[in-house]
Amino acid sequence: MNKRRPGKGVIFHSVQGAQYTSETFQHCLRELGLQSSMSRAGNCLDNAVTERFF
Repeated sequence: MNKRRPGKGVIFHSVQGAQYTSETFQHCLRELGLQSSMSRAGNCLDNAVTERFF
């Protein structure tokens, strides 16, 4: 992630796992200018469309 520099307005969408909600990870997102987006608690279908795409 340090080698790539995505443009402004990039959204990082994830589930509410401990690794994604940690202050360290959120700080890294802010430093890179990325916006954090998380699925609702208990709703695993939020990512279904994106996972199907990839």
